[in-house]
Amino acid sequence: MGNCKVGRAFTFQTLSWGFMFFENEYLNPFMNTGALATQIDDFNGDNFDHTGLGFIGGAGIQSLSNQGLPIGMAGLLPQGSPQWGKGWKQAFQKGYQNYAQIQGQGTSFAHREQFLDLDPTYRDRFGQPLLRITFDYNENDRRSGRFIRDKCVEIAREMGAAQVGGDSFAERPYSGYTPWDSSHVQGGVVMGEDPRTSVQNRFQQNWDVPNLFVIGASSFPNNAGYNPTVAVGATTLWTAKAITDLYLKNPGPLVRL
Repeated sequence: MGNCKVGRAFTFQTLSWGFMFFENEYLNPFMNTGALATQIDDFNGDNFDHTGLGFIGGAGIQSLSNQGLPIGMAGLLPQGSPQWGKGWKQAFQKGYQNYAQIQGQGTSFAHREQFLDLDPTYRDRFGQPLLRITFDYNENDRRSGRFIRDKCVEIAREMGAAQVGGDSFAERPYSGYTPWDSSHVQGGVVMGEDPRTSVQNRFQQNWDVPNLFVIGASSFPNNAGYNPTVAVGATTLWTAKAITDLYLKNPGPLVRL
């Protein structure tokens, strides 16, 4: 596809947490739904002063109601809990009702060392090269992730939890997808104003192949600290309108340089 930069600007999502165990609460996590959450944006994007922090961006910090799976939570026990037998059962029963978490869904910025390409070795059953992901959190993501993790822990302590812990994906070397990872990936077929640095124009139309439109979060050059669903819907409607109102009447590039 000529000078199209297919595969560049692949980004993930920088997740951070505060973990809490309360005493004598009945949180009933089985009454949950994955979309039920309360979020603050005080530390997202440019909503706070970044002076001296060494990073740009941030995260929305939210309380979630999606951790009610008994088997999946079997390993989430308060510190010092027995690991077997009657004591473990009692600790799990208590922990299940007293566990909660705060999550930060954060920015992941594009970097030249993060990209998609065709694997030179592995192929599918049709002989086609598999997609290869080259990714690790860059320093901006790591600093942002640590900052948000500490904010999550601070909030958890203010809530009066008996035990508090924290974690951030950005603290770990990326070693492939795991079930805990966010699935909100972006990039690879980014849109822009210059075909030398983007694959598509602002209508999500391929620069070199006018009848090819690619919609979705692959058009975004980075994650802005929010789930991309609403933006994907908006840009999809934008592209559909451009196709019906402009392209079908006069097939060809919708942006001429």
